[in-house]
Amino acid sequence: MNHSLHRRYVQLQIRALVLFGQRQRALEKVDQVLAFSPSDAHALATRAHLLAELGDKSGAQQSLRTLVTIQAEQPAAWFNLGYLSEEMGH
Repeated sequence: MNHSLHRRYVQLQIRALVLFGQRQRALEKVDQVLAFSPSDAHALATRAHLLAELGDKSGAQQSLRTLVTIQAEQPAAWFNLGYLSEEMGH
C-alpha cells in the first residue's frame, strides 16, 4: 500500500473510532501517525481535540503549542490554543 493510501486509511480508521465513541483507541492511532510524522498538522489538531475530550487539557494544550509552532499561520490552531488556555486559567 502506498504512503498516501495508507495515510487515508488510517485517517478513516480514526474518524470511525471517534464516531463510535472510541476516543482512547482513536488517540492511539493518532499517536502512531505522529510517531512517523511528528509535524502532521491534522494529526496534532486531532490529538489536541481528543485529549481535551478525554479530560487531558494540559496534553491538549501542548499539542496545540506544537501545532502553532509548526504552522504559525493557522488561525484555527491559535484560536483553539487561546480558548483552551483561557479555560484553564492561563
